[in-house]
Order: sequence, then C-alpha cells, then structure tokens
Amino acid sequence: MFRSLSIVLLIFLAVPAQAEAASNKWRKVWKISLVVMTSANFADAASSYGKAETNPILASNGQFGRKTLALKVGIVAGLTIAEIVLHHKRPEVERVAALLNFAVAGSFSAAAIHNINIHNLRK
Repeated sequence: MFRSLSIVLLIFLAVPAQAEAASNKWRKVWKISLVVMTSANFADAASSYGKAETNPILASNGQFGRKTLALKVGIVAGLTIAEIVLHHKRPEVERVAALLNFAVAGSFSAAAIHNINIHNLRK
C-alpha cells in the first residue's frame, strides 16, 4: 500500500516538474532566438551600410546610411520590447515567438548573404 501510494505521489510530483522543465527549455530557446534575430539584423545592416538600398521602405536617398540603420535598430528593438511585454503577460507564447524569431533571423541572414554576394560580384 505504501509503495503504490509513493509511486502515485511521485507521478503527481513529476508531471509539474516536467511541465516546468519544458517551459524553462522554451524560455531559454526564446532568449537565444532574440539574440540570433538581433545578430542577423546587424549582419544584414553591416553588409548593406554605405551601399545602394533597393528596399523602398529603408532607402533614404537610395543608400543604406545612418537613417536606415536607425530605422532597422528601431524595428528590432520594438519587436523585442513587444515580445518581452507579451511574454510577461502570456508566458506560453515562448515557443511561437522563438520559432518566429528564428524565421525572421533566417530572412535577415539570407539578405546579408545576398548583399555580400552582390557586393563581391561587383568588385
């Protein structure tokens, strides 16, 4: 009797521990995704700085300069702050936010690689 009761007690104690471990895992992944997204954004900016900008939203006088850099930094800072506020209100969004951040980081990375390849071809 005592043995089966202790097994049931261990099961009830393990379930919240597993849920908390999964939550901690996604919290770590989400934090890493913020760093990756920010890094990819700056790689894109570094590969574009001082060169022609084809994105009409970012192009101020046709080149990627200080204004464009400030705009990109503002966009990423705004996204990060919005995610942090949302995370404090609804921590369960960590998984979705992390996946979206990695997708955004992939697009920024692809843009940076594209920019580097274009600038190397022109030399």
